Amino acid sequence: MPAKIFYTTCVTLALAAAWPAHAANTGHGATWDEIKMLPDWTGVWTWIPDKRPAMPVNAGGQAELDKMAQERKVTGDVTARQKRCMVSGWPSGVGGPEEYSEEWIFTPGQVTMTGAIGFVRRIHTDGRKHHAGPGTIEADSIGHWEGDTLVVDTSSAQEGNELYYGFVGGKNMHGIERIHLSDQNTLTIDLDLDAPDIFSTAYKFPTRLKRHADWTTLEMNCAQNQRSVDEKGNQTMILDKQSYSAGKDEE
Repeated sequence: MPAKIFYTTCVTLALAAAWPAHAANTGHGATWDEIKMLPDWTGVWTWIPDKRPAMPVNAGGQAELDKMAQERKVTGDVTARQKRCMVSGWPSGVGGPEEYSEEWIFTPGQVTMTGAIGFVRRIHTDGRKHHAGPGTIEADSIGHWEGDTLVVDTSSAQEGNELYYGFVGGKNMHGIERIHLSDQNTLTIDLDLDAPDIFSTAYKFPTRLKRHADWTTLEMNCAQNQRSVDEKGNQTMILDKQSYSAGKDEE
């Protein structure tokens, strides 16, 4: 074999060996042409406040609920991340009040959910495995398409991530979601959630989102480092349940 061809072949083989396996994935949604065949999730989506089934709380979960009830009785509210302009994390960040609008973005090998409050969730659909890193607010989500349904396996959530306002899920949360359009303007997320710190068995519940095709997402006050603007145009700083003028000493 001529030296030049031999050298080129060796370099090609070396690069192929070093390149991550998921880079060669050719599954559903792996290319821009394949993305054209995926369901249409464009527009701005907001949470539909359906009643959820009863939670299968264990002793740890009940203790946490009792603690929250006592705190609410004493202070009128509970300690929650969003009170301090922190995103609640997965799974709570996938649904919430109407002002917490979200959008879904399809790119080759990834589905990205962005929220007005600043929560960003990356669902990798390129065939990779879960990473072995620490738990994060976003958690680690890998997915694949089954027809028009995105099936998502999520783990490595941060210990302090909330299931809902102030209710912490604890260590080792793991969930399987099936995300699909129930109709043209309703996106349904069916979640099977294992959370051994607070649940005795898997908690299964749906989250529904409503599409607003003509809406535009605007940043929320937390995007400005806990600053908001009132109806008179005055800038204020939000801390817990109280509002302070920006730069004014706390009383």
